[in-house]
Amino acid sequence: MRDNSGRSDRLLQGLLLWTALTTLIFWLPSIRGLFDGASYEWGAFGFRGRGIAGDYWFVATGSLAAIALQFLAWRGPRAAFYVMFGGWHLYLAVATALAAIADPASLHFTGDTLGVDVSLAVAAPTFMGIAAALVLFWIVRDARGGISRPALSAWSQKNTRWVLALAALLPMQLVLLRVGEPHGTTDQIGVLITIAQWFLLSIALRRARQASA
Repeated sequence: MRDNSGRSDRLLQGLLLWTALTTLIFWLPSIRGLFDGASYEWGAFGFRGRGIAGDYWFVATGSLAAIALQFLAWRGPRAAFYVMFGGWHLYLAVATALAAIADPASLHFTGDTLGVDVSLAVAAPTFMGIAAALVLFWIVRDARGGISRPALSAWSQKNTRWVLALAALLPMQLVLLRVGEPHGTTDQIGVLITIAQWFLLSIALRRARQASA
């Protein structure tokens, strides 16, 4: 008997990568605030900070919660994962829909370092709504199907190697983000590494594929 269905694994993997994209808003300012220092200013969900001052606790806590969500996807209490997974994506779907109606101009993504300023007034509610529907579909199917997932002990050496490799990038990120002109080449490289690191962390926390029996 297979421990998990291939289709369920693939859908969950895709949804978790999307989750990584939506929670990048926590990880990027967490790393940049810590490494860039006071030269870096951020804002999200009405919270603001400069370096690790201001509301830095908000993005730091959000990063930890996002890591916990990715971890619980493959091991640990299933109910806690359902609440975090479904709750986050339902919140995003409702919040972006309301924002698109009330103030479309508020839905845009700005990244000074990479020179990005994109309107999300149409794309955000659409993609968030589709993602929330898929997340709820997966939760219902997983709960009804009784698909078993490994217990907390199902942490492998592969997981450890992945996490250590990603942690080893931190000193490089510190140097790149701390040295050089703000929004310059070193900042840009540091930001790209930080983004890649966050997506790779979603992969690093996956459980090892179980053999059929």
